[in-house]
Order: sequence, then C-alpha cells, then structure tokens
Amino acid sequence: MLLSTLGFGQSISINPDSLQVKNATNAHIAGVFTNLNASNPDAALKGITYGTGIAVDGLHYGTHGKAAGFWINNPANTSESINASTKGAGRAAFFGIYNVGNSANATETETNGTGHAFQAYNRGNGPGGNFTITKSTNNNIALYGYTNGTGNAVAAYVNNSASAAPASWNGTSGSGPAVFGINSGTGRAAYFQISNAASNEAAVLATNAGAGAAITGVTSVSGQGIFGFGDPTSTGIGVQGYHTGTGIAGYFQIARSTGLSPHNIQPALVVESNGYGANTMLVNYTGPASNVNLGLWQKAGVNKIRFSDTGNGYFAGTVNPGGADLAEAFETERSVVNYEMGDVMVISLNEDRKVEKSNKAYSSLVAGVFATKPGVLLREGSGQLEIDKEIPLGVVGVIPTKVCSQGGKIKRGDILVSSSKPGYAMKAKVRKIKPGQVLGKALENFDGKEGMIKVLIGVK
Repeated sequence: MLLSTLGFGQSISINPDSLQVKNATNAHIAGVFTNLNASNPDAALKGITYGTGIAVDGLHYGTHGKAAGFWINNPANTSESINASTKGAGRAAFFGIYNVGNSANATETETNGTGHAFQAYNRGNGPGGNFTITKSTNNNIALYGYTNGTGNAVAAYVNNSASAAPASWNGTSGSGPAVFGINSGTGRAAYFQISNAASNEAAVLATNAGAGAAITGVTSVSGQGIFGFGDPTSTGIGVQGYHTGTGIAGYFQIARSTGLSPHNIQPALVVESNGYGANTMLVNYTGPASNVNLGLWQKAGVNKIRFSDTGNGYFAGTVNPGGADLAEAFETERSVVNYEMGDVMVISLNEDRKVEKSNKAYSSLVAGVFATKPGVLLREGSGQLEIDKEIPLGVVGVIPTKVCSQGGKIKRGDILVSSSKPGYAMKAKVRKIKPGQVLGKALENFDGKEGMIKVLIGVK
C-alpha cells in the first residue's frame, strides 16, 4: 500500500483500491477534481471499469447526508447536472429503495422554473414511460398526478395528425372500471369535447361486447341519469337512439315495484316542448313493411289503444272527446271568411260536395251547422282541416246554433228548421214539416229576435 499525507487530515492510499481519498479529522471535502480550462470539453472526473462493478460508486454511512450530489453553479449553463447514457442493453439509470420501512419516494424531481419537473423521451419504438406495481396485493395507484394550481393534474396529447390512436388508453383485466372519475367539489366528474367544427365524430363512444349497457347513468338525488343538451346555436338532436340490429332503439321503464314505499307515481316518459314547432311529438314510420302500428299502448301485454299506418285508431275502451258533436269537413261555395260559427248550412246546388249558408225557410237541403268545437272531426284525405277553405260541419250532437223569431218563441224540445234569414234556424210548425227539413231540437228557450242557443242536431 502506498500512503501519502496531504495535510488537514487528508490522505491518499493506493492498493488494494487504485485510489482512496479520506478526510477523517475535519469538515472539509475529502477530494476535489477541478478543470480550470473553460474550453476543455472533458470531464473533471471519469470512472472507468472493465469489470462487473460500478464505474463510480458513492456510499454514505451517516444519518443525514447524500450519497451523491451534482450541482451546476452557473445560471447561464443550460446543460444537465446529471447525464446518464448507455450503449449496452441495460438501463441508463436506476434508483431503488431496499428498506421496507422507508416511505420516501425512490425518485423525486423538483423545479422552481416553468419547465417540467420530470420529462421522458423515447426516440425509438418503445413507450415514453412505464409505471408498474408488481405486487399483486398492492392497492395503491401506479401513476399519480397531483396539483395545487389551476391546471390539469394529468394531460395526454397525441401530436401526430395521422395517428388514430387514443391520447389515453386505459384497460383492466379485473372487475373494476377501466376509467374512474370522481369530483368532490361542484364541477363535473368528466368532460369530453371536440374542438374541431369540421368533425362528425362523437365526443364519447362507448361499445360493449357483452350483454351489459354501453353507457349507464345513475343519479342518487334529483338529477338526471342521462341528460342530452343541444347548444342554443345547434340544430342537432339532444338525445338520439339508433339501432342497426333487431333490438329496440329506446326504452323507458319505471322499475320501482308497487310493493315498495314510497310508490313511484311519475310517468315513464314525459314529452314537453317550449319551442314554436308544430309537433310536441312526431312519430314517423319510413320502413318498407305494411300493416304496422304507428302507436300501440298496452296494459299487462293487452292492447288498449292502437293507431295503424293507414290512420285508423282502435280503442278498447270509451273515447271521450272534449267536444259534444260529430262534424265533417266541408268546403264552402265562397271563402270561409263569409261564414260564422253557428250558421245553418245547406247542400250547395252549384258545386259538388260543398255547402252554403241557408237562406230559405223549411229547406230540405239543410245539412248541419258550422260547429264551434267538434269532439270528432271527419274528413276525406288527411286528418288536418284546411281552415282557409273548409269548415267543420256539425251533423250530430249538441251545437250552438243561430236562431231567430220567424217561427215564434222557441221552447225546449221544439223542432227547428231553416228560416229565410241567411244562416238562422226557426221554430217549425209540425204540420208543415216534410222529410229532410228537420235540423234538430232546441235544448234552450229563446224569445228574442235573433241569437244563439244549444241545439241537438240530427238532420232528418
């Protein structure tokens, strides 16, 4: 062994170690290697080995100091404090904690600047980063992002426009969710946005190869399980169900049993419109089949109401319309603005299937009365009344009718016929009545000159 004393308690010994520098007496550094030439690109200290050991090894047997420290003391220096690289098949750097009672981080990086505290690059074909928990009983998080600022705790971005890969990929072989978001504040648990106005893709796409739902929404308070909202500037659909197979496109069910308390008395589906559209609900069949139903209502699997594709309606119970009469749509000889509700109408002799205001007493052409609010409206063609050229002609039921005093005072039960006053009915003299002249029977008394009373219409 060659031993050399340097002073200040320092010594250098050679063999068995090639070089050993010790400081056993004071707080000074055991050894300093300095390169004073600013243009010298070489290292101040280099460790080389051809063996299986470490080229440079730092050991610390104290309780507070670091085994190694690397500092750049020049603010203008843009190089790394530590640069570890390898041309071999092993790691460029490895950090490990082998004390099972140690709860500190194996690696910790910190910055007071605006750059990343940690950044990993892969210029080959492997992943940019890998965080793995190898112990199967460990229930901690493999990768954890935390911020006290206002930015994102974790962000993923694909910067290749030709890539179709997701920015974030999550998977699990267990029974837990692949993605889980929780918000303990007042914001959303998840938010998905497409910022490209030219994109036709969905902001969220969920598929399920099993028998479960692709998306399930559950609320424990009074909010919606699933809510679809259209932007005020959008003409798109708030919620749409689309099925390309043989299943149902939409299904609404209240599953709370009547045996439970409190009972759910809410409807399974509510359709409401606050807009200016003509339809609150539109049912449209565009398929090739015939003899289909446009609407079918059942109770316990038994048909109660059915509307066919030909416009026929079938009801298992009684139909209770709001009006008190049956009317049929008729065109008029003149513009409909020339007629009023309550007018007595007769069959036109000038045009087919048209009516005109009565103007002859005891007319056998009497057809009915311009109805005010028919309970049932019949018409040829579609079910929509063309109000610019058609009127609802009440033919059966109770209808407010114009009457006059030409035949005398009217009492309840009196038979009414047309009068010579255009559009008005009058009390008939029974001996003068001929077939086809009776309009109906009065349901109210009338002793004025002209007015309107309720009449039980029944032409005969």
